[in-house]
Amino acid sequence: MFDYYAKWEADGTTEAIHGALRGRVRKAAGRAESPSAAAVDAQSVKTSSNVSESSQGIDAAKKIKGRKRHVAFDTLGLLLVVLVTAASVQDTVGGRDVMDELASHHPSVVKAWVDAGYQRSAIEQGAKHGIDVEVVSKEPGQKGFKPVPKRWAAERTFGWLMLHRRLVRDYETRPERSRTMIFWAMIDNMSRRLTGESTQTWRTDPVLAVLSIRTRIRRPLTAPRPKSGCGGLTLYAVLRELQPQLAVMTGACPTCKRPFHTDHLPKI
Repeated sequence: MFDYYAKWEADGTTEAIHGALRGRVRKAAGRAESPSAAAVDAQSVKTSSNVSESSQGIDAAKKIKGRKRHVAFDTLGLLLVVLVTAASVQDTVGGRDVMDELASHHPSVVKAWVDAGYQRSAIEQGAKHGIDVEVVSKEPGQKGFKPVPKRWAAERTFGWLMLHRRLVRDYETRPERSRTMIFWAMIDNMSRRLTGESTQTWRTDPVLAVLSIRTRIRRPLTAPRPKSGCGGLTLYAVLRELQPQLAVMTGACPTCKRPFHTDHLPKI
């Protein structure tokens, strides 16, 4: 598996898959395949113990030692550019590189929104490529959380990324591996958008996978978790749903080898 992961990263296959899905998601949303505007932001995350000191740093503003993800999103929150650096790299420095990447890979982008952390040099770098960079700041006297116009989609996308446990921290030894992992997280997000599917949660009974049905059957949150030597909640849920069909079955449990009697099934 890792062999494909590394080879597809090296030859650009991962980015090609990501770009193809992004175009289809934009078309499905009634947008042009190529975006004309982007939001630029950065996120600092902690690293694991296997990350070398040379590829991480300290974000003094957020008091985080790790790496920083410099990203650009379209107005739907879809990823356009991602760069991974040490957390000590300033937003302005990373922003200049993001502007270069935007102009190189997405020449249709003519407008970009950034926060007040991006200084004049990043704005001027965008202007060199024909990108009008606008600073969107918080309202004066604002207290608490409030979505910032034009830039709120970036925060939503960061939330999508943090739903993937491999991205809660940066576990990758090399920054380019971390960048690829972000692409795969967005590939997962976009493929589920297009297919209308979602991952089962702890609230959903696993009987869906066994019976291949579309209707999800939810277990009440207050129901006690059954104790079983034959597979726990998963087996319990399956037996509960298949109780009528199991009425004619006899034999032993293939896992624990104990006699199986339908008289002992839980009552519905």
